[in-house]
Amino acid sequence: PQVLWLFAGLIARRLDEGMRPLLVSKKCFMTTCAKAIQKYLREFGHEDIEVISENWSQVDLTRPNVIPLINYGMIGTNRFEHFNCAYCLNSYYVTEREVNQILQDVLGADVQIALEI
Repeated sequence: PQVLWLFAGLIARRLDEGMRPLLVSKKCFMTTCAKAIQKYLREFGHEDIEVISENWSQVDLTRPNVIPLINYGMIGTNRFEHFNCAYCLNSYYVTEREVNQILQDVLGADVQIALEI
């Protein structure tokens, strides 16, 4: 609970700045994370936020009060490209170098994405 409360505070700060956060979790923790983050965001004054952890194709992701929670390894069309910050609520404990190497390997040689953790 303390970790998710901390993330909720960071997410609330980003929302106050006009940012659109995307959340990432291990699949087995998605329901727990979604409920806790939504509860804590309400405590931080964001009563209208809806954390969505499934059926993303049925949700209007352009609504500013929607925060998607996706799982690691999710495959498919990138419906989340318009979100400008992401929080990994739990992790697999890999280094920035490892994540960066995998990300750059997936992209074509003419495209590089700057990654900073």
